[in-house]
Amino acid sequence: RKLYTTNEDYIFKFTRPVGFNGLNLAATRPDLISRGLIIRLAAIDEDNRREEKEIWKEFEELKPQLLAYIFDVLSKTLKIYKENDYKFVKIEKLPRMASFVALCESISRAMGNPDDAFVKAYKKNTQTQTDAAVESDPIADYIIKMVADGEEKEGLGYKFVGSYADLLRKLEEIATEEGGDSMINLLKQKYGGNNNSVLSRKLTILSNTLKARGIIKTDKPHPKTRRKEVTIQRDPFAPFIPSQDENHAQNQAESAKGSAKG
Repeated sequence: RKLYTTNEDYIFKFTRPVGFNGLNLAATRPDLISRGLIIRLAAIDEDNRREEKEIWKEFEELKPQLLAYIFDVLSKTLKIYKENDYKFVKIEKLPRMASFVALCESISRAMGNPDDAFVKAYKKNTQTQTDAAVESDPIADYIIKMVADGEEKEGLGYKFVGSYADLLRKLEEIATEEGGDSMINLLKQKYGGNNNSVLSRKLTILSNTLKARGIIKTDKPHPKTRRKEVTIQRDPFAPFIPSQDENHAQNQAESAKGSAKG
């Protein structure tokens, strides 16, 4: 209630950020990673370590200036919002968490950064999210290897078409070649089952991660048998990004090539 003498309710809604902290990436599910930002921090060396009491003392001294700066940036952000017909800045291609990105881009400009500075940083972070999701999930890595190593079809890159049972057998072959754990064991240990429906649900979770690497996954019933058929292929409108090791090797080769030219 606004006042203790009134009986009218005043309800406030807040959206607060949640932080996960750990030596390694604390969140590994692709659908969770894609709704956040990954911030990698270097370890503090011995010469720069400080006691908590000292840090809080300095913070209390800076707090008035920090608060004034926050209000100043907020005022400029609201001005941008008003000038854009009560909308945040327009972004050409809105990524996931579109409203968050538009708000942060407006704040970034209010802080004096050039246009699209936050958008570019966010896109770079999105690639980090994709890499983290692939690194933490062998199944995603096996699918990327399947597409990278498979034979080209009709000049459009590799394309797999078949049932989820066929896909499970194909991924099992790749797992054996890579010397990794069995696909059956992976599905059972991580997802509580080892059948085709479990693999189907897993690929639904991974679909955005695979798309960010230039791979499209679709499934629909077969026109005759009505059995669910899955198609995995390269996205003709996006660059294909191979596995982390292959990508790193390719970048090193291009860098060496550029140095040789220089």
